[in-house]
Amino acid sequence: MNKKWTDVEKNYIANHANTMTDEELARQISALRLSTVSKDCVRKMRQRMGLKKKHGRGVCQLQEKDNEV
Repeated sequence: MNKKWTDVEKNYIANHANTMTDEELARQISALRLSTVSKDCVRKMRQRMGLKKKHGRGVCQLQEKDNEV
């Protein structure tokens, strides 16, 4: 069953995606939610929010947004 993401959880992802891996974010949100959240769920939500990570294993940094007009 799919659960809705709260604003608190979305803000947590937005604020910490640059310093934490999706797996670490999933563990922290699971502790807040008191139910299991997978890293794939976090990854999909992060991507829906427009936050893209740089390529590479273990890289936590976000890609810069293109400022094309």
